[in-house]
Amino acid sequence: MKKRKIFSLTGARADYGRLKPVWKAIQAHPGLELIIAATGIHLLEKFGYTLKHLLEDGFKPDYCVDIFRERESDLSITKALGRGILELTEIINECKPDIVFVLGDRSEMLIPAIIGTHLNIPVAHMAGGFVTEGVVDEVVRHSLTKMSHIHFATSRDCAQRIIKMGEEEWRVHFVGSPAIDLLFSMKYETKETLFKRFYLDPASPLLIVTYHPVTTEAENSRKQVSVLIDALKHVHAQTIITYPNIDNGGLAIIEELEKLEGVEPFRIVKNLSTETYLNFLKYADLMVGNSSSGFIEAPYFYLPAINVGNRQMGRQKYDNIINVDFDAYRIADVIQELLHDRAMRERLKETFDYPYGNGAAGQNTAKILADVLMDRTLVQKKITF
Repeated sequence: MKKRKIFSLTGARADYGRLKPVWKAIQAHPGLELIIAATGIHLLEKFGYTLKHLLEDGFKPDYCVDIFRERESDLSITKALGRGILELTEIINECKPDIVFVLGDRSEMLIPAIIGTHLNIPVAHMAGGFVTEGVVDEVVRHSLTKMSHIHFATSRDCAQRIIKMGEEEWRVHFVGSPAIDLLFSMKYETKETLFKRFYLDPASPLLIVTYHPVTTEAENSRKQVSVLIDALKHVHAQTIITYPNIDNGGLAIIEELEKLEGVEPFRIVKNLSTETYLNFLKYADLMVGNSSSGFIEAPYFYLPAINVGNRQMGRQKYDNIINVDFDAYRIADVIQELLHDRAMRERLKETFDYPYGNGAAGQNTAKILADVLMDRTLVQKKITF
């Protein structure tokens, strides 16, 4: 039997961490063949050349497409998308996949979705239906939904939102989040081993911090991250800080983080592997910043998270999330308060309801990709209102 070819693009550490369980499930399915293309910050040394994580995990991309050629700005990111469309059109036309699979809300995901739509190849989108009003991702995510023919929703709320956008119900599948697949299936290091590797004290509190640029407020990125750094200095707890993404404003954040190199109690890390990052979520006392992982993965560890600013505005949140504006003293006060609230994790455990599934998203997705009927009805979309 001829295998159904699935083309999948990854452009950053965030989407790769969530794609990995889906890719493994596709590779393991007897009726599917996976074609991988890597682009974006995976190929940039400035961001840690994260292509190495794919190779370490046994994924050898079939194609590597370098689309970023200049300093980050609104223009350079837009030009990068243009280059991606030009180069990947040839690639997708050459490999002729049966389905183009895209994930999330990164701008790079528009590239294969646009190409698939215009080459009459069905597009499958995972993680539509979220709301993040503070960034361009909001527009990108909903655009991907309207360009897609199959929808893999990671929560039931997201599935309902996709349907309310006019998508036919039969196209929408609640499969859970693949981020949770890895969280449940991986083997964790001991706290002592992990902390020793990063020169940390396992007996002292640990903060895990990621702050991404708010693309609708990119001109304020340096000022915003400076406020956050001031707050962290007031607390003076040992802290792991990871690099932001490449969105407009990201390099200004990196320049401020570089000033902390070698300054105690901070550890500045360009990139943590997905597994190492999840280990830190398991053992950290508090998460700070504006990463979506505070909303998706952190609740599964009953980990409190301080969400700073507007990047995640409107996103479905749980009791672990505390929203704080840009006020260094207020951020520091909330950090201190949560570090001393030893009972919070027990309260979170009592109310948690597994909103993103229980670790079977990859298998659920692969089965649907293999079984979906590939006929004219699939590519002939219609709006339901």
